[in-house]
Amino acid sequence: MAGSARDDDATAERERARTIFERVETGIVVVAMDGTITDANPAFTKMAAFDRAELVGRRLVELFHPDDIDRDDVEEPSAVVGNARSEETRTVQQRLVRKDGTVVWVRARVAPLLGLHRPREAAVCTFEDVTEEKRAEALRTFAARLQETNKELQELASIASHDLQEPLRKIRALSERLTSRNRDVLGEEGIDDLDRMQRAAGRMQNLIDNLLSYARAGAEDRPFTRVSLRQVVREVMVDLEARIEETGGTLDIGVLPTIDADPVQMRQLLQNLFSNALKFHRPGVPPAVRVSATLLASWDGQVSESRGEAVCRIEVTDNGIGLPEEHKDRIFSVFHRLHGRKAYEGRGVGLAICRKIAARHRGTIAAESTPGEGARFIVTLPVRQRRAAE
Repeated sequence: MAGSARDDDATAERERARTIFERVETGIVVVAMDGTITDANPAFTKMAAFDRAELVGRRLVELFHPDDIDRDDVEEPSAVVGNARSEETRTVQQRLVRKDGTVVWVRARVAPLLGLHRPREAAVCTFEDVTEEKRAEALRTFAARLQETNKELQELASIASHDLQEPLRKIRALSERLTSRNRDVLGEEGIDDLDRMQRAAGRMQNLIDNLLSYARAGAEDRPFTRVSLRQVVREVMVDLEARIEETGGTLDIGVLPTIDADPVQMRQLLQNLFSNALKFHRPGVPPAVRVSATLLASWDGQVSESRGEAVCRIEVTDNGIGLPEEHKDRIFSVFHRLHGRKAYEGRGVGLAICRKIAARHRGTIAAESTPGEGARFIVTLPVRQRRAAE
């Protein structure tokens, strides 16, 4: 009776272990001394996309990525068990090649089965899918490298701009001196040449300033604070007062909320958009600009990783010359111009800066337009920033 009871207990224990083996979410593989698979649970067959019958009798190492097989930190299960000094669990991250050829990163733990009554089964291996962890790690590494590269580029831009501006200042100063001291000697032609030199140096100065503004737009380290967009627009109107009077334009302000933002960059973004609206107006038609904003409960699928995050959709519309359909995306590229310098002033940097500012705020900017009927710029930004100062 006692023996029967012990047998019953052993049977129950085996059934309990088998139930756990079959239902646990961790992939489990039992491996023989020669490295062949003797058993695999459903979690592992799903992970590897193989049927159990396709796995049993196959060497486990065949499922690993070829580049991982010869790594110093990877040993076959049979090698782990064959090493008398290795009775502890070994853990390693490596790639598992699924049946369809796709690859998943796994955290594999190999533990020897020593002293059991089934000597041919040498080790049990557990597998945890860590593909998302590896992707996140790669993204963090890439972000760190990108941040360092951006910092170096910003420093390079500052150094280059200083080195370029100094000779420009000298050229302008010398040409002014020549003009003032030798006006009678130079004559009209000489003075005209010097004036052209001055204008060219001025354009170069503006180009350097615009490049610096573009380089710095996405690399500012000022903290985000609570910013009243209505107050920002009022400040921009004061700055553009002369241009508004010159063009006979109007600026209609709709409902504008308070959001987390960099106030300096919000002012720069809106000023660039308003300046363009005032600049690109139809001949004989005073520019009419309207700015408004709408609070939305989510991104409506525009940015998948931010679904459910409240956003502010800012719209700046005008009645100007509009944009050709094929240029609606290209206008956000640096130095992209639709018109010659004689027709409209500018360097084609303003909208590129707007895009960098929107990106720094985890947002987007887009344009909608019909040629001859005006344009609408849509800036979508989170209402709250992760690093906002409370």
